Amino acid sequence: MISRNSFQARLLLFCALILASNAETDTAHKWWRVLAPGETKWALAEVRWSADDGTFLSGGTSFSSGDHADWSSSVQAADANDKTYWCESTKSESENRWLGVQFEHATSVVAVEMKQYPHDNYKSFYAELQFSDDEGATWTTSESGDLTGEQDEDGSPTWERIPPEEQYEQMDFF
Repeated sequence: MISRNSFQARLLLFCALILASNAETDTAHKWWRVLAPGETKWALAEVRWSADDGTFLSGGTSFSSGDHADWSSSVQAADANDKTYWCESTKSESENRWLGVQFEHATSVVAVEMKQYPHDNYKSFYAELQFSDDEGATWTTSESGDLTGEQDEDGSPTWERIPPEEQYEQMDFF
């Protein structure tokens, strides 16, 4: 005979396992994108997708809301070269520009890091990390945040992250 405390402990463990398995599948998706909502000429020099252990995910197929030309396609933003970039159009603004990745298997992405193209006309100051479970027909925002568009002293773009890293202005222990 199982004691009441033993039964409750087993039931709690079972519920925790179910919740943990649901949480794992709820965060894994094949389709991910970073979106700059609104009218913009947004362009990205580099993008990388972060796993929950802090590593950057490799593989996947890049895709976007559009490519200006072969030399500015979505692949250019994932080639580890700051001198190449993705841009939908250099001539005019468009609504809701985005750059994405399709993984072969459902993958958990906890953050996206990007370097914006180092020209004020091609920057966004807000972005959303989104996922899709229906091949991009509908998108759900998992994280969002402000972007600074900052550059290093030499004019090269700096990495920006959605969601932003937690920063503490002051540590009070007393």
